[in-house]
Amino acid sequence: MTGFRSFEPASTSGIPTDRLFDVGVADFNEDGELDLFTVNHKFAGAWLENDGGRFSDVSEEIDAVPDPEFPSLDDLSPPEMDADGAYLYMSDSPEGEPGLLHIRAVGRTVRGEIGFLSSKLRVNRHKRARIRVGENQRSVYFVAFRIRPGGVVVLDPSSVADAPMAARIQRPADPGQIMVGAEGDHPRELGFRLTLHDRHGIAFADLTGGPEIDAFVASGGLSGGITRPAFRGRIADELLSQEDGRFSDVARESGLNKSGCRGRQTEPVDVNADGIPELFESCEERNPMLYRPRRSEGLGTMRAPPAIGTAQRWVPLRAGEEPVLVSAGGDGIAVWQRRDQGFARIQLVPGTAPDVEQIALGDPDGDGDLDVLAVAPSGNTLLRNDGGRLRQVPAGWAGVPRRSSAACFVDYDNDGRLDVYSVPQGLIRNLGGGRFIRTGSLRTPPSGWASCNWADFDGDGLRDPVISFGHGEFAPQMSVRRARNVTPIHGHWLEADLEGTAGNRQAIGARVVARAGKRTQVQWVGQNDDAPHSQGHYRLYFGLGAASTVDSLTVRWPDGGRTELGPRPADQLIHIRQPGDSG
Repeated sequence: MTGFRSFEPASTSGIPTDRLFDVGVADFNEDGELDLFTVNHKFAGAWLENDGGRFSDVSEEIDAVPDPEFPSLDDLSPPEMDADGAYLYMSDSPEGEPGLLHIRAVGRTVRGEIGFLSSKLRVNRHKRARIRVGENQRSVYFVAFRIRPGGVVVLDPSSVADAPMAARIQRPADPGQIMVGAEGDHPRELGFRLTLHDRHGIAFADLTGGPEIDAFVASGGLSGGITRPAFRGRIADELLSQEDGRFSDVARESGLNKSGCRGRQTEPVDVNADGIPELFESCEERNPMLYRPRRSEGLGTMRAPPAIGTAQRWVPLRAGEEPVLVSAGGDGIAVWQRRDQGFARIQLVPGTAPDVEQIALGDPDGDGDLDVLAVAPSGNTLLRNDGGRLRQVPAGWAGVPRRSSAACFVDYDNDGRLDVYSVPQGLIRNLGGGRFIRTGSLRTPPSGWASCNWADFDGDGLRDPVISFGHGEFAPQMSVRRARNVTPIHGHWLEADLEGTAGNRQAIGARVVARAGKRTQVQWVGQNDDAPHSQGHYRLYFGLGAASTVDSLTVRWPDGGRTELGPRPADQLIHIRQPGDSG
């Protein structure tokens, strides 16, 4: 390196680290600034709105929390109990699982009943209370209780607190004297539901036919218990439709059928290259799900590749052709292609690591197509795209470390060459000519689970990192580092946001070719998203080096249409709109 300081610390305020599972990038309010979001299993996540590089959590304000009626339920902490009434809130169990329901009586007697879908139910403790545990005709456990002032009942629904709980309070008879969650929110009626969601991934796209971007939230499946008869049809993913800047869950009315899917990763993908994206959801230890928009309102299921994997991602290996599913599993890395009404495995790369946790995309060799990096603690695999076939290349090619917890390609200094960022090794600079050097910047401690995202959060043309890491996938606490990219010697740049037509305004599946001087670069919408389980980062980034002008831009839209643009000055973010009705 030159000795210049390239990064300075940035605030991580507002990023929740309890059970942090995924960190992603998306412009969820569509104001042109890239926002952040997190998913934290059953714990409170955050939707962090970007205001000039400063972030604030607007989850409650936009109704993006799992239970909008009780937005502080997933805080998993007790409220201030400074008024008489009934208090209901969730907390951790001694084993660290967010699964205990507390009912407290302050200043008056509390009486009621709560039903659970759990296959078993344990009374953790009770004080100054009479309780009765039973099972009704629908095989639902219930607890009837009468708690005297100062008393408490703590219930453990066997670690399936994300199954809906049905409460009915008889005393007090005023909903205003019933306080729920860490903020003491009041129910609208004496009968109400308590709902946590085991959130794993979020995908942003046009999903419900409205003019604003929507979100699909993939939820877990009760550690496999979702297949039990008592839970059938009761556990659902979330389909958050946005209207006037607020989200509402329309999953059930949209026809989403979670079946037995323990949701993990999700992404919008134009499977059949018709210009309208489908919705993909990977399922732990079983085949994934594919949903497609129907002419009438809602989403219907379609046949998905029979691919069980630890990490999966759709990749456009050939320009102008349908994307394929790259799935990493125990027998290797498989490539699945759509054939007629189903899918066929067209390639298997055996002998790869069985514990792949992330699939990163980039064009480090600059030949105009996407290469695939399968990231695994036991051994990374780099697959070079050779005419649509993936060819394994020796470890260390393109600067990729042999083992990582997370990795991504990023041109951090806009010299036109893709560099490599890896956890824990840090930033690896591409010097050109196949030469790479470890810079030592942004190294982290060794970790069992990590993620990395690079996005231009402050609009200066340099991409800034957000890195999370911890002991393991389900670690109680993760660490998060943000930095501002202040690389003093860097090239010119061009960033592009694409706007497609109605039904795919994010232009998912579009390909852009940028020519500047003697260099040609190709990017695809979605390739810069390195969140392991989510997708929403659709901006394209072109590092131009010494070129102060982009000579031409060619956009191939998802429906096959083309747009040709002439010279553009460098060092700006441009907005490219597809001709036709953009809805």
